[in-house]
Amino acid sequence: MSSRIPQKKIGFIDRITKSVPLLVTVVFPTLLIFVASTWVITEQIIGKKKDFTAAPPAESTTAQKQVEHRLQVARRAGGSPSATSMSSQRIYSTSASAVALPAMTEMSSVGSSSFGGGFGGGGTGMGTGTGIGSGSGLGGKGFMNMSFLGMTVSGAKSNKVALVVDISASMMEAEKEGFASFQIIRNQMTDLILRLSPLSEFGAVVVDIKNIGGVDGKIGYFSKELLPANVENKTRFSKWVEPINTDKELKKIAFDSVSGVVAYEPSTSRNPNLKKNYRPVNWVNGIEAALALKPDLIFVITGNLKDGRVTDIRNELEQETNRKRIEREKEELIKELKKEGIDVDNVFEMQTRAMNKAKADLAEINKKQVAKGKNPFVVADPTSLVLDKKLLSDIKKAGYNFSVDTEGWRRKNGSVIWRIGENEKRNDKSGTFKEMEDHLFELRKSSGNMPVINFFYFHGEAENEKILKKLKDDYSKLMGRLGGKVQFLKASALRDLEKTQNAGGSSKK
Repeated sequence: MSSRIPQKKIGFIDRITKSVPLLVTVVFPTLLIFVASTWVITEQIIGKKKDFTAAPPAESTTAQKQVEHRLQVARRAGGSPSATSMSSQRIYSTSASAVALPAMTEMSSVGSSSFGGGFGGGGTGMGTGTGIGSGSGLGGKGFMNMSFLGMTVSGAKSNKVALVVDISASMMEAEKEGFASFQIIRNQMTDLILRLSPLSEFGAVVVDIKNIGGVDGKIGYFSKELLPANVENKTRFSKWVEPINTDKELKKIAFDSVSGVVAYEPSTSRNPNLKKNYRPVNWVNGIEAALALKPDLIFVITGNLKDGRVTDIRNELEQETNRKRIEREKEELIKELKKEGIDVDNVFEMQTRAMNKAKADLAEINKKQVAKGKNPFVVADPTSLVLDKKLLSDIKKAGYNFSVDTEGWRRKNGSVIWRIGENEKRNDKSGTFKEMEDHLFELRKSSGNMPVINFFYFHGEAENEKILKKLKDDYSKLMGRLGGKVQFLKASALRDLEKTQNAGGSSKK
């Protein structure tokens, strides 16, 4: 009987190691894939993450503290406990000279669809520039949205901004609630400049308008060139604006209230395309001063819409003919006045005496107003003491007896006598809107950079609505051709603007 020899079983490892083909085709590739996968997972996915260290917060500078203090003062100056639009939020910037300031409503923002559109939310964006609003801009230049006195300018190239502001006594009249209204205007000026990106530039021109036709007065700069909108220059500007038209004792009003103003010196080489015998209203000269700064965008606010004066150019024969006409008309008027019992020889003596007394009486009334903590009655044009019914009504409502004695220089028809006939030495006459328009167009054209010009007219509450509508139509067409807008403002509109912006600022706290 034969016996079977038992065979040893071959294990899995032996099979693999003894089978060369299997080792080459299956095992080695599997090991390589495993090693490679392990390295990728270890080094690229679960490996040590790179640390990001934020820059240390900027230390508060003296200039920043001064601007903060300026904003506190601006808020308290109006006697209102509510926050102003300048102190309800904050401006943010990644620039080393950034200003840590309370933010304003309707901040100038770089739109997402415009050149310079920002990324992120008020922080660092992509690119070399910085912006304010929705994020930092790409390069910091481009088209922006900007708001001033309730007017929003969308999509305007506005890296270089200039203000032209009428600070005349006519802006401070009682009918316009001058002191309260101009405080809002001052705040809006400061608000606009503080909201500018550090990569923007700005300038300002102040204008004083006097005399018939508004052609006389002073013009001055904050600076003779545009300045970078950094914290230092913003602080300087806010301090420069702060005292303008704040003296209720009326010792320093209009141009006398501005310190450190740089006088504007017109070019000695006159543009040959300008009409030689035309003198524009002084705010137009203010625009000429602003154009010399080479801005992209100009905001103008005034309370005077006169059309300037035109000097008559006459030969000797025409001058003699005009002189005889004036003399003839004057003789006829004197005859009419004598028939009414008016002493022509003493009419101006009585007028001067009465007006001097009226001015002295008003000065005493204003002292009492200031002592009560109320605003004085500002009179830019002395004829208002006789003709301005709103002014006279306001003085009476305030509890004062005030009147001008017109006996001896008031005619039977109720009109007062300011002069008897034309001045035969006067050689000019009122200009026209067309002459003012042509002058302004030529100034802008010859400036080279063709900036957008936006216009504000600050008027009294009682001005004739029909006349205002005609003026608004004319100026809307004019500024439209200059690429800008027009807005007519009165005291109530400024109060509403301030309330809206304060309410908006409070809601964001």
